[in-house]
Amino acid sequence: MIFTESQPKYNILDLGFDKSLTKALLSQQGSIDVTPELINAFTQGTSAKSLLAGELISSLEQQTGVVFSGKTAFDNAQDGYRLGIDVTDDLVKFYIGNTTNYLNWDGSTLTIAGSISASAIDIPDNVTANSFHVNSSGDAWWGAAAIESATAKVLKTGIATFTDVTITNPSATTITGGVIQTASSGQRIRLVAASAITPTQGANSLMLVNSSDSDILEFGSSASIIMRILPTNDDRGGLLIQNASALALTNRLLEVDMMKSTSSATAVYISQEGTGAALSVNAVNSDQTNYLVNVSGSTYLRNLVEITSAFNSNNSNTMFQLTHTGASGINTLMRMDNAGSGRCVYISATNNSNTQTAFFLTFAGNARVMELQNTYSSNANTVLYVTTNNTTGLPIYSEGAFVSTNFKRMIGSGAATIWVSNGTTPNGNLSGNVGDICLYGTGGQAFYCTGTTNWTGM
Repeated sequence: MIFTESQPKYNILDLGFDKSLTKALLSQQGSIDVTPELINAFTQGTSAKSLLAGELISSLEQQTGVVFSGKTAFDNAQDGYRLGIDVTDDLVKFYIGNTTNYLNWDGSTLTIAGSISASAIDIPDNVTANSFHVNSSGDAWWGAAAIESATAKVLKTGIATFTDVTITNPSATTITGGVIQTASSGQRIRLVAASAITPTQGANSLMLVNSSDSDILEFGSSASIIMRILPTNDDRGGLLIQNASALALTNRLLEVDMMKSTSSATAVYISQEGTGAALSVNAVNSDQTNYLVNVSGSTYLRNLVEITSAFNSNNSNTMFQLTHTGASGINTLMRMDNAGSGRCVYISATNNSNTQTAFFLTFAGNARVMELQNTYSSNANTVLYVTTNNTTGLPIYSEGAFVSTNFKRMIGSGAATIWVSNGTTPNGNLSGNVGDICLYGTGGQAFYCTGTTNWTGM
């Protein structure tokens, strides 16, 4: 023991010593500081390495050296810990762990290697909006103290919410699965990697969904269809293409408008170099009041429909053909209404060497091949006006079917008919109505009918 019970107790601080057991005194002989020391004051004791257990009840301050176990240097080459001053740079450091999982403080940076288990993470706090959080369920969020009001979050289920996303290298970005859509329900744009339902959507396709969860526009949803437009009802439009206007699209699946009167561009141009049809229109609705093709013009006196063929050497090509295959159909195959002052139909064949018919109609039914009507009661214009500049050609050439081997019905007005004979007299050979006329009878003579087979030469 250093002191016995019989010796008086005193505090060395009362004698002027500090915690290092040194004391500065003023010498009696001059102004020289003398530092007396307490030497050999401890005559007995136990070395620090021999302290196997016990309690340190005072503060411990380390001025030099290190405290360590296992680690002989401030690195991760050995298992253990090392705390103290690194003599290579005089920085206070702390290294603990093994070669793969460790915590290092190198005097300026804290480094953690390995997994961290925590009930929650809040950086820098859990009360301000400028923070980052991870809860015990594995959900992460930013920009709010609570996940419900966070502007950016990623849930453990894989659902992410962001207010804005910028992809700086789209060519190197690949979406391998899932659904990307502008809203979770209602009207939205949806891109899917695999097949989706409600509404049904094919894999690797883009769809526009309306507020009723019906698809109205699809891209790539079928292997054979590039784009499909599906208006859900009559007041929903299809595809509107126009060069200038705020015109809304209603009751039309496709509308193309050239809204500038000074524009010389083509509204719709179709080119076909193959053997199929350049344009095919098919109306399958049983409502026979619909038009297969409806063409209407504005007040501009331009060509409503213009068809041009570049095949000058092949006269067998058909420039414009309408075919109706319904045996009992009563629809109008082609109807043209012109509310302006221009022509409704204008046909011009300018090739002088062309021997084909400019306008040819054929009809296999039991109705009229062509019917012309002038429904304007105050209009004094001619219903049909034909003119020719050819002094040898006929303005109108009419050839009807043979009623018999000798007579053809050419023109009829309902009550009266004009017939043409092959030189045979109609008297006794042709049954007609009073007022009928037969041309080119016996000797080229014309006849008029007085009743049944009774004909009189004119």
